[in-house]
Amino acid sequence: VSTQSTWVDISTVYFSPNRSIIHQWVGLTKSGSDNKELIQGYLRLGVSVAGPGDQQVKLDVPVCENNNSLVLLPPTVTAEHFQLIFRFYDCEGLPDLDITGGCDAYISTNYMDFNARTKTKTTKNGCATWNEEMWLAVRKPTLGSRISFSVYDKDVGFDDYVGSMEFRLDRIEKKARKVTRWVNLYGATPDSRNSFYKRLYDQNPDIASSWNGRILVQLESTDTKNPKQKCTAITANLNEVDVVEAKRQKKYYVNLIIGQGICLPEKKSNLAVEVKIAEISFRTDKEPISVGRCYSWNKSIHTNTPITLPYSSTEEMPDIFIYIRDGKSYTSFKRVPAKNYTNPNMEWEWLSLDENLCDGGLSGKNNCGIVSWKFSITDSPVTAEKEDPQGWKVARQTKNFYELFVHILQCKDLPAADEEGTSDTYINVVTSSENPIRTTIAYATLNPVIPSITL
Repeated sequence: VSTQSTWVDISTVYFSPNRSIIHQWVGLTKSGSDNKELIQGYLRLGVSVAGPGDQQVKLDVPVCENNNSLVLLPPTVTAEHFQLIFRFYDCEGLPDLDITGGCDAYISTNYMDFNARTKTKTTKNGCATWNEEMWLAVRKPTLGSRISFSVYDKDVGFDDYVGSMEFRLDRIEKKARKVTRWVNLYGATPDSRNSFYKRLYDQNPDIASSWNGRILVQLESTDTKNPKQKCTAITANLNEVDVVEAKRQKKYYVNLIIGQGICLPEKKSNLAVEVKIAEISFRTDKEPISVGRCYSWNKSIHTNTPITLPYSSTEEMPDIFIYIRDGKSYTSFKRVPAKNYTNPNMEWEWLSLDENLCDGGLSGKNNCGIVSWKFSITDSPVTAEKEDPQGWKVARQTKNFYELFVHILQCKDLPAADEEGTSDTYINVVTSSENPIRTTIAYATLNPVIPSITL
């Protein structure tokens, strides 16, 4: 049996505020191990010490989540400290959030209970310059594995999110070095309506539904025993070679063909497909030919026309976003890494889209859409395919009819949904047809046997 343990110094607790530590994370080491300098998990606890004349402190108060708080370490574990300096130079591509255009943007972070923010800069054509730096003190091991920065638009009343970006600590080297690159901001799509999901997308760049700009950042790390925390004007040379080089534009060639779509949102009009690469967008400009919920654009949108972006490679490019647009709304989307599409020999690929939760208003995953496309982004021109305006008509003339047989055997260990501890179970089979097909109901069982059905 593997067990972990920790130590809490009683004198540390006694001389803490209110003679207690509340909701404190502590590091665990393996019991009986010779290597007790290795952290093997974390435990959250509360401890208080009541001496003569002291009142008992209530420990079962509501939990306040803060994964960036300092972790108490056992005496066998030695903490490592190093200095991180984030230098913020310029921003590009920020959305217009004010009525008069542009936005009043600032960068903010809260790391290890240190709150810092830059000055507010008004963007013009999505661009602004900060030339400020934040010094953060980092200690390892730490419970938080990422440092997050949010960009806000300063407004009267409350400030609105623009987007956020994250840096993973396990990818940052402690030794002295500088890395200068454009860091992409992700957030909710423009004009998002649902405030809950908008905040969710804005605060979590990994699941966000839109690219909302980029910031030129230089990250410097230094091994030191006395790291500092402050926010100030940049003290380094503003015209360093790597800073100037990062602003250099590079030419890329995009080839994009939008094919067909199935299971697209119901009762929608003016459906279009939009592909967004950073601030550059491509959109189908004609109504698709449709039969039921099957659509065909068969449209070569972009063929070997160069685009220029300040990224030295597709590794640094933002994710590419594919949208189903209903007028001005972004009803569903898919995001894919640009680095996966550098092969000039394009192949057809089906993309299953997800609902844009703050703008979609769809009734489930089956209405989000599946779209076929061919796409590549390369350093040099490629032999591009031409669109076939008769492709859909040919497909209709040679249409064959098929029967789909679905044989569902049984279900096992389903959760109980009724007060009696059982469930009345049926299954919906959904295809690209208008209505799902429903099986008969198996009553009062958690292990139903379902008869086969024919579509």
